Amino acid sequence: MLAFLTLMAMVGFTAGDVVVRMAGFGRGPSRDIMVESSAGKLSTSDVANLQRRRYLANMFVGRAAVAAAAPDAANFRFGSESQPDVLFAWLLRQEADRLGIVIDNRRIDEFLDRQFARKLTTRKFNDVVDELNVKPAEIYDVLRDELKSLDAVRLSRPAVPASPEQIWRYYQQIHTRQKIEVAAVPVSAFTSAVGDPTEAQIAALFEKHKNSFDPVDDPNRSLGGEFRPGFRQPRRVQLQYVKLSYEG
Repeated sequence: MLAFLTLMAMVGFTAGDVVVRMAGFGRGPSRDIMVESSAGKLSTSDVANLQRRRYLANMFVGRAAVAAAAPDAANFRFGSESQPDVLFAWLLRQEADRLGIVIDNRRIDEFLDRQFARKLTTRKFNDVVDELNVKPAEIYDVLRDELKSLDAVRLSRPAVPASPEQIWRYYQQIHTRQKIEVAAVPVSAFTSAVGDPTEAQIAALFEKHKNSFDPVDDPNRSLGGEFRPGFRQPRRVQLQYVKLSYEG
């Protein structure tokens, strides 16, 4: 926790320094230095590169979510590309290095499998990389940096364990038991008393429910416990497409 508080203090100092230097108060040979901290110095181009790498990481996750047909993953972002955010992540990586955190390729593969529900195949991964006009190694490098920052946060701010009251409530929810009594009523005992419907009855039933969807196709339709048919059909379309691969 102390390390995290120290890190936050470093971020506050760094953010203030960025504002001053962006305002044009830098002088002398060090005017290109945008960030000065106990973790090191960053030039203007260094910070711009951090922003580019964050943008690339977020762009990859977004496009990979589309390629893997995993819409839930499309909302995930490592953070914004703003200078304070990328500088904070950079400081977190310095802390991660101090703690000995190492992110290998297997850890990155596990992240991809979990993030995209194992739907991001090698072919789809390569397609996304080609769209971004980068090398697979660069994607792994930016993901390695982002995961290292996340690990540093987790170690600095461990999750608070559930209280005994919460655990007891979870236990009750899982182990709730109910007893019910049911009796089977065979339909065959009543069908003989009902004759076949006439054509007029069928036409009247259709006319009455022709504008209603089947309950299966309209789950929001409330029937109040009563069976009501629906004869309206959902809109359907037939599609055909041609996919062409062009190599210039």
